[in-house]
Amino acid sequence: MEKLKSSTKFQIDRVRRFFVNKKYTRYLCLKNIEVLAAEESQIFRLNGNHRVLYIGLKYDYLDASRGLSYEEYNFFHTLLNIYELDLLRFEFYECYVKYGREKACSILKEIVLTYKIDTIFITLFEDYFEHSDLKYFRDSLGIDLVLWLFDDDKRYHKTKALVDCSSKAVTTIAERHHKRLEMGLNSVLCQFSANHSIYRKMDLTKDIDVSFVGQCFEDRKNYIDYLLKEGINVKAWGNGWGTGRLGQSELIEVYNRSKIVLNFSAAFGNPDLRFVKGRIFEITATGAFLLTEKTDELDLYLSIGTECDIFDNKEELLSKINYYLQEEKERENIAMNGYNRTLSDYTYDKALRKIIN
Repeated sequence: MEKLKSSTKFQIDRVRRFFVNKKYTRYLCLKNIEVLAAEESQIFRLNGNHRVLYIGLKYDYLDASRGLSYEEYNFFHTLLNIYELDLLRFEFYECYVKYGREKACSILKEIVLTYKIDTIFITLFEDYFEHSDLKYFRDSLGIDLVLWLFDDDKRYHKTKALVDCSSKAVTTIAERHHKRLEMGLNSVLCQFSANHSIYRKMDLTKDIDVSFVGQCFEDRKNYIDYLLKEGINVKAWGNGWGTGRLGQSELIEVYNRSKIVLNFSAAFGNPDLRFVKGRIFEITATGAFLLTEKTDELDLYLSIGTECDIFDNKEELLSKINYYLQEEKERENIAMNGYNRTLSDYTYDKALRKIIN
């Protein structure tokens, strides 16, 4: 009976996603490519400047019920504010869902040729692209094809063929960057940053002792349960915590209201591999005090003990929380240093201007 219930729930969820994400439209569309290109592209600025076509997820994992994506808030909204660039947008991944791969790739080609694109900026979700088209854009049309690689720790081998089609492959992981350089590829090492026009410091009362925002998985629950057991007033939001997902404005308010904000460095499916994450710079961009799980490369970007602090196990985390809750002045000084460093060195405005020269 339980197995039947689980199977039924899975089928219902599958049907729900089919309609929520409009997968049915691929079976209904009879429009020609130029009409679809006109309808599916969005023009934000056409002033005769360097022309960028942005391709990235609007919704988290293509699912509108999960809210807007990291890419939407950080990459797309940053490009919107760089007024020196002409900007168009194509929902390639949405079109893949609606019309299938062949038609989505045809629409992309139509948009590129119609609007005389100078740079295609792709934040990679999945490789649904026609590689011969991408090489044609780069080699025959002289288009700068920028590919921002997410999860490069896990997807390095899977994305090799796509990287070979790009003009610039952007990674946040130094080891992957150096490996591509050795292969003669044009790799760009660029750490995650923050869109400082969204993630910003606000004058709010610090009425939350310790907060964490992110999914509940693996060691994260063990850490949070341990802190609660030890009497720490810690609040967690995100999928799996039972508190629901925070909207973007709510998330920024939580950071601004928190005395200490936690970050865990291990990714889902890779508990033993720790990396610098974009969440780190979102936290410091709001002026919050960051206490993050130790990772080897963090000290390349932030000064430990003066711009943030780290922990390596539950006992050390508990000890530092108790210390910094007592030492308000030191905590606020570190938070301010981290805030100033982030605005100076780690905003997407600076990063994208450098990548799209």
